[in-house]
Amino acid sequence: MFDKQRLKWLLNSTFGLLLAFAFVLLLQWLLLLTGKTVSHFQGQIQWNGFDFHITARHWNFYQVMALYLFPELFFVLLFIFFPWRPKFPVKTPEILQLFLGWTGLILLVKTFFIPFADVFYHRNLFFALSWSGFSRPFQYGIVIMAMMIFLINIFAVSAVFSPLLPSFADLSPGKKLLQLLFLWYLPFGIWAGCIYFFSGNHFFYPVNFLLIGMGLVLMVNTPYMMSYRVIVR
Repeated sequence: MFDKQRLKWLLNSTFGLLLAFAFVLLLQWLLLLTGKTVSHFQGQIQWNGFDFHITARHWNFYQVMALYLFPELFFVLLFIFFPWRPKFPVKTPEILQLFLGWTGLILLVKTFFIPFADVFYHRNLFFALSWSGFSRPFQYGIVIMAMMIFLINIFAVSAVFSPLLPSFADLSPGKKLLQLLFLWYLPFGIWAGCIYFFSGNHFFYPVNFLLIGMGLVLMVNTPYMMSYRVIVR
């Protein structure tokens, strides 16, 4: 079960996922610091588990834009231009390909899945849109569009990871599932365990929905990968 190749996938994929999560988290922190500086924000930005809690007594339009809407727009553009989809023939080193794949998956869920939860549970993006005067139907329209983009791109994950499994099509279903266990599910479980441990045995919002969204994407892509109907552009 633990042959050298599977152990290599487990280590590289886990490292790539942890690095991707740290990269996105650090990028969000830098965006918030930049927004705080340019908008002369006088409130506080605090770490809350693996997210940020923003508090202030007074807000203005520029602060809402700088601390909420601008970072959301930035991540949308980053997802569009981020080079996470490989092109054939794939020449990217395995560890870099895993980092890019996990980063793209995190960006997909963070940018287009979590906004739906924000509006539904009245968090983060909901505050920014409501404060800016956008009506509730308009907010629902935005998150429905985001969810449509999420669903359109959900199977891109298979195309990202499939080049790492060159002989996958010739394997039995049991061996295919075993390879996906080492490539996806064990690294995902280790990462989730680290978040749970370092968050004080809690899954704080919105990291809990990040986990739900990513787990959903992996499960949906599993039968797609098992049948190996994957096209690498």
